[in-house]
Amino acid sequence: MSPLDLIRNGIVENDMEQIIEGFNLLTGEELGIGPKWTEDPVSTEDRTPTEDPTPREADEVQAKVSVRSSELDFTVKRDPPAAGQYGRKESIQVGENQFVDDGSEATGEEFKTPEVNPTPRRKPIRMLEVVCNSCGRKEEINPAYKTGSYHRCDKCVG
Repeated sequence: MSPLDLIRNGIVENDMEQIIEGFNLLTGEELGIGPKWTEDPVSTEDRTPTEDPTPREADEVQAKVSVRSSELDFTVKRDPPAAGQYGRKESIQVGENQFVDDGSEATGEEFKTPEVNPTPRRKPIRMLEVVCNSCGRKEEINPAYKTGSYHRCDKCVG
């Protein structure tokens, strides 16, 4: 039975032993249940000190705890940029192109440009002449922008 099947069966049957066995087979990491596996790794001696800390140790702990964010300084001193970096423009030296196409790299029918007829161009838009309803000025506009029977020119619209 595969490790995933063991884990699945353990979940369905609510059997923690099968889940642990499947996990062990899958990862190689040993797990268990009981007090050995549920205790904190920190010993009881670390949790309850037998003697009070000395005044100096207490001051050090208090100093670590009471640091204010206004006292912390996160500024960085920047070095001046190196010459040529983020400074003036630098000229570049351009040489002559050394490539010579002798036709040896791309030979064959698949590299030749096919003969095709170009796509026909669309006809130019014929502008429509309209008269402004307010001032009587004549304008030529795109027919796509003509709406309704009343037209106002750019000056009258504002």
